[in-house]
Amino acid sequence: MKTLAGKLFGFSGRLVRRDYWLLGLPAFAALVAVNLLIPVEMTPGGPIYTPPVILRLALSAPLIWALYAIGLKRCHDRGKGRGWLLLFLVVPVAGWAWSLVELGFLRGQPGANRFGPSPYGDESLDEIFA
Repeated sequence: MKTLAGKLFGFSGRLVRRDYWLLGLPAFAALVAVNLLIPVEMTPGGPIYTPPVILRLALSAPLIWALYAIGLKRCHDRGKGRGWLLLFLVVPVAGWAWSLVELGFLRGQPGANRFGPSPYGDESLDEIFA
């Protein structure tokens, strides 16, 4: 899980807060930029898959995948499964706000948990960052 691709696109393991912010913010900003910069006009009875729609989907899909993977690994670091991430995403405003607190600011579980070893590597570091 040490590679950038593993952190961005893999669903197993744990992710520390620093990596959550350093990987998540640029991915989220890129997703917003893609959706703002590629105009898509939907007309009734018109073609659904126009070149701008296909381009937007092609660029958005890996970004959404990466954001989901980053959030899931952050949930793993907190000792929570994928159900929590889905709950955060489905509940408007309150779920989104709590996910920001839970995933972005609260420390992960010290030591190993059911999702893997501590991302800090050395158990003694968990006590330093407590």
